[in-house]
Amino acid sequence: MEKRLRDKYLEGWAYSKHYVDSAIKQAYSVLESWRKGYLRGRAGRNRPELKIR
Repeated sequence: MEKRLRDKYLEGWAYSKHYVDSAIKQAYSVLESWRKGYLRGRAGRNRPELKIR
């Protein structure tokens, strides 16, 4: 899954590739953190929404 995301976002990307890698890593981290909180009853049912700036 991460490989497909990386390939998708690198199309036409003019900057260093590590920026895309960092963004994907952070997004997965946010979702995993939410999932753990949800399973422990500390987070709501709605998943966090990530916005691209």
